[in-house]
Amino acid sequence: MNNQSLVKITRLFEAALRVLRQHDLRDSKIIERFAEYWVACQLSSRGYKVQVLDERDVTSADIYLPEEEIRVEVKSAILGEDGFAYASFAVGKQIKKKKFDYCVFLTFAEIGDVQPKDVFIFNREDLRKIAIPRKRLAAHPDSNPCLLIYGRSINAYRRQVKKWRIRAFEIEKRLHQKPRQFRNAWKKICKPA
Repeated sequence: MNNQSLVKITRLFEAALRVLRQHDLRDSKIIERFAEYWVACQLSSRGYKVQVLDERDVTSADIYLPEEEIRVEVKSAILGEDGFAYASFAVGKQIKKKKFDYCVFLTFAEIGDVQPKDVFIFNREDLRKIAIPRKRLAAHPDSNPCLLIYGRSINAYRRQVKKWRIRAFEIEKRLHQKPRQFRNAWKKICKPA
């Protein structure tokens, strides 16, 4: 899909989100699809040829960059009342079965926001440990125990990990201690070795 079309679709999603917000309506499904188009638009504006939906040559991730043979998974989350956002990897198969090369994780302050609060970019190897289930953390431990956690600060993260009595993953510690390594790190996305 060309950049002009991606920009147009992204703006239409933004308009829909604004109208929903005016009516105090929340639609997490639209946010998820908006996030995918937002990331596709960002990649296209950086010169990548981008494939989405049915046009993808490879469908294991949300976005495919055919010239580079790169699969990009998009995760999005609304910051909860507790100040945390969670990227869901269900039971971890996407990571274990190497279904993507890079993951772009967008956080939003509220449902209906049209600009992400944060954009974090990881390679699949960064997220390898996230495929280890933490059942005490998940609201749905049988179907969704593999979550990447992002909060306000490293201290808030440490307190929550202790409170929840869960394992702290190194990638989460790095994300909280040095978020700049991941924030808007579009240059990370390159042809896999």
